[in-house]
Amino acid sequence: MAKEFSKFSAGSVGTAPVTVFTAITKTLIMGCNISNTTSYNLPVSVKIVNELSTISIVSGFRLDGRSNDELVKNKIVLEIGDSIVVSSGLDNSIDVVISALEGV
Repeated sequence: MAKEFSKFSAGSVGTAPVTVFTAITKTLIMGCNISNTTSYNLPVSVKIVNELSTISIVSGFRLDGRSNDELVKNKIVLEIGDSIVVSSGLDNSIDVVISALEGV
């Protein structure tokens, strides 16, 4: 597979974990921007999940109301089958955008 920049997103993420992206080839995560669409200060969780383990990228991070943050400060390599899963402390409260380079 040729290297390709891609964007993956999910809107209105809440307390139920949402899989925003699953790698079908080795992938380099370049960024993960999360926006709090409410006026509440909310806890946010971002994890890498595969069939063997769950690894927290961000756990217990609190995002101020009506603000956003770039949660991936350094690049992260995902192997085939790894997923990025996001949740928040309130239903329909978080928008997520992931930038990735696939096929590395």
